Amino acid sequence: MFPRGVRNLLFRNLRVLHRSACTGHAEVRVRFAPSPTGFLHLGGLRTALYNFLFAKQHQGSFILRLEDTDRKRMVPGAAEDIQESLKWAGLSPDEIYVQSERLHLYTEVADSLLSSGHAYHCFCSTERLEMLKKESQRTGQVPGYDNRCRHLLPEQVSRHLSEGLPSAIRFRLNPGRESFYDDVFGQMENTPSREGDPVLLKNDGFPTYTLASVVDDHQMRISHVLRGEEWLASTTKHLQLYHALDWVPPRYAHLPLLLGQGGRKLSKRDGDLNKRMGRRLEELISEFNVSRIVTHSALLELDKLNLYSRSRMVHLTQSIEDPKECMLLCEELMELLHQTLGSRMTEKDFVNREYLQRVLHMYKSRVYSVQQLLDDKHTYLLASTTSFVSHEDLNAKLSQLCSKSEDMKAYSRAMKALRLALSALKQGPSVAELLLVLGEQEACVRLQRALEH
Repeated sequence: MFPRGVRNLLFRNLRVLHRSACTGHAEVRVRFAPSPTGFLHLGGLRTALYNFLFAKQHQGSFILRLEDTDRKRMVPGAAEDIQESLKWAGLSPDEIYVQSERLHLYTEVADSLLSSGHAYHCFCSTERLEMLKKESQRTGQVPGYDNRCRHLLPEQVSRHLSEGLPSAIRFRLNPGRESFYDDVFGQMENTPSREGDPVLLKNDGFPTYTLASVVDDHQMRISHVLRGEEWLASTTKHLQLYHALDWVPPRYAHLPLLLGQGGRKLSKRDGDLNKRMGRRLEELISEFNVSRIVTHSALLELDKLNLYSRSRMVHLTQSIEDPKECMLLCEELMELLHQTLGSRMTEKDFVNREYLQRVLHMYKSRVYSVQQLLDDKHTYLLASTTSFVSHEDLNAKLSQLCSKSEDMKAYSRAMKALRLALSALKQGPSVAELLLVLGEQEACVRLQRALEH
């Protein structure tokens, strides 16, 4: 469930455009294409949410594409974090692709552009390109490439290649102004060639965003591109590439930036915290309309998000204390258990509505949604612990109980051993709390199982 205040922040001040779902493609297919050069931030999550809502509203497909071609800036664990964050938010992709596994496709397209004359080899060194950049900064000009290698003769190119000089492949941009229609910003126009011809394939064999995004969007039959406003100026370059390849481009909808605390503060109309705070994902899908997004940036206060979280916790507490609402939450939790744990949910005799009510009451002031009870910190409450307990580790802990010492260290060791047996956690809730939640019968079953294994 998404907080209503956050929902209002995402969809505030909507205006009506049209044509958002009409393209030359047979079905709606959208993609969220983050680069694992860092962990997923709130702006990226919002982009993923918009793509997910648009796809589901039109019975289409939501694709996750990890754009990992910038090898120097890759952050270990970032790709896993992105997928875990989407899972946490309930935005499950229908398909997943990794660009580094598709390098042959980009090479083939780059070669075809070379053959057709739409691209050329660039032999400029890193030092020369850096010099051009510094000179542009010094003179106050737009940084870019001077297209020097565009004018090389065929025999010069052949000689450089035979000598083994490293080369990139650049795209020949058409001069003059280019225009296109954006479903959020309307009619847009710029001069893409003023920055010089863009690199398509780097001299290390990896593609740039310009080439890889166009190739993948075509190969994956993407009908709509919903991405950040920062890519708005590059779209005319991408469209020229589509035309050179004789491909049908998707529709574009660029999303305004999500600004932090450095911008204007949120107004009171951004969300009434005294009203019902939650909205299910299904409700967002039915209400979402990509063609009603305004062009100005959204603004965010992290302190207000914390207030949303606290308010959701209060709302959940009130629901649990209401018998009818609590029963509905138990039904929701039971359904989530079957979907998430599957075969691990083996203890059906103890995972019943009475037990789930006890769990909800025990944890009502610690979580803001029932989904949190299915994360790694809480699954001991709802799933079998047999497969998690190490025989050697448990025996070592239990053997310490043989000591007749009554000091605090012995007591601490005993509590750790009991916690491990009851929950398979080395750190976590107190043994007293575990016994209270699990109940006498289930606690005895788990302790007996621990002794047998």
